[in-house]
Amino acid sequence: MIDAHCHLSDPRLQSMADEVVSRLRAAGMRRVILGGVNPDEWRLQESLAKNYPDFVLPVMGIHPWTVRDTEATELEPMFRLLEEKSGKLHILGEIGLDFHQDNSPAQKTKQSKWCERQLRLAAALNKPVVLHVVRGHDIMLTLLRDIKGLRGLIHGFTGSPEIARRYLDAGFTLSLGPRTFQHKKQADFSWLGQGDFVLESDAPDYKKPPVSATNLVSEWIKTLTEGSRFLASLWNIPEAEVWRRSRENLAYHIDNMLA
Repeated sequence: MIDAHCHLSDPRLQSMADEVVSRLRAAGMRRVILGGVNPDEWRLQESLAKNYPDFVLPVMGIHPWTVRDTEATELEPMFRLLEEKSGKLHILGEIGLDFHQDNSPAQKTKQSKWCERQLRLAAALNKPVVLHVVRGHDIMLTLLRDIKGLRGLIHGFTGSPEIARRYLDAGFTLSLGPRTFQHKKQADFSWLGQGDFVLESDAPDYKKPPVSATNLVSEWIKTLTEGSRFLASLWNIPEAEVWRRSRENLAYHIDNMLA
């Protein structure tokens, strides 16, 4: 297994990181790809990557929640720091748009501005991105149309088949996690091709405090297994084949995933 998106760099997990990583490896996890939020969390990613270099892949970006809740005067130095770090990254993220709590014109303008700056940075560096999009697909798809050469993953995709096709046609891959499959039937994914997806956990659940490394990893693996079983049944293929496909689809965006 390779988890296409998780938050091992969550501050709540740092005191138990050794045990979490050990238990994830024992459960068959080969590597985890992180999701970036803000400079404090980026520093935790760097520490994890130093301690577990063959297991953790850092992914740094200014998350749309951070943009939403931070003054512009503080966002500018964050962006400059991201520019400094971006040359050593395989992928930038998670960046994007989230208008679930605030869909005001001012917030849409603010988030669109900082998302576009990060997308243009990725395009200039020829690096893929991880996109977080909630109630902002039309704006995001317009940005992707206007900024050429971008590719990457759509984190936790829950949109319609029509929106999915527009992202796929733009060169992106759908990163499917627990919210993707929630309350869905296999018939709802008849349109999904085996080259269109990767699997993610988005662990840990930010709504629940981690109780122990044992319980955390149990839920983490359960989430991924439920997704792989859903797709295996959808396509009538072995679960191992689902994971092979997910790794290959990741490798399209991140060259060293199969190394």
